[in-house]
Amino acid sequence: MKTVSVKLKDNFHEYEIVIQKDSIAESGNWARSNLSHDTSKIVIISNKKVFGLYGKQVTESLVDAGFEVHVYLMRDGEEFKNLRVLESALYFLSESKMTRTDAVIAIVGGVV
Repeated sequence: MKTVSVKLKDNFHEYEIVIQKDSIAESGNWARSNLSHDTSKIVIISNKKVFGLYGKQVTESLVDAGFEVHVYLMRDGEEFKNLRVLESALYFLSESKMTRTDAVIAIVGGVV
């Protein structure tokens, strides 16, 4: 495993990127060890293409780690980069009864 620190231009914010073999298959264990013990639910936000590549494996790993998993897929294209799409995602989080101790994981690409 390798960790890379990235410092943003404002010099006030820094975050780490973890590079690890089999990280997708281990995403449930990573989430369980890094999230609050009160976290019981995770929403995965992605798009059809990226979720088609990695979604099943991530979902299975999260479920195996004891999380209830919901999936929200966004459409791709510049026309979907707007507040209406964000509103739809927030509505999905509300309908999924997410609490402040739950988590959102983005499997990114495109609009996501």
